Amino acid sequence: MIDEEARESRLREEFVETLSIVPKFDTKVTRVRVVLPAYNEQDALEKLIERIVQTLGETPWKFDILVVDDGSRDRTVSIVRKLQEFYPIKLVCHEVNKGLGAAITTCLTRGIEGLDPDDIVIAMDADNTHPPQLIAQMVPMIREGYDIRPYNELFVWRCDIDLVGKWTSQ
Repeated sequence: MIDEEARESRLREEFVETLSIVPKFDTKVTRVRVVLPAYNEQDALEKLIERIVQTLGETPWKFDILVVDDGSRDRTVSIVRKLQEFYPIKLVCHEVNKGLGAAITTCLTRGIEGLDPDDIVIAMDADNTHPPQLIAQMVPMIREGYDIRPYNELFVWRCDIDLVGKWTSQ
């Protein structure tokens, strides 16, 4: 636990160093959708989703979570279904494991469904290694004009269908 807290603190400090001064929250954002490609994440996913909900619950933004299960053989799907009773979560399942690339593609193509061009899509690993607290700092950067803002494999996209279409066709 101490190692995880120290790692998060270090990541947060590194990230803050890369930022110019940005407002704490940007209230222009209509919706933030967090997409999580997951494969056998029964040990990490519940805690991650709770951290995402806590972080985004402290912002003025509407949000939801999309989990793309990539054919997990553990309890990942049943955990997500249980969490759907309490949190705004959508679940898409690949019947068999197709690999991370296919899971990310599904996250992005299904993740933009029902969103407006100014909405934000955030892709994170489902293994609880990314601190969700960074989302509140990254979203305003998108509103300032960044199309993609990668940080430690956490990516934020403005929900631009052309951008996602170009990315998924490569």
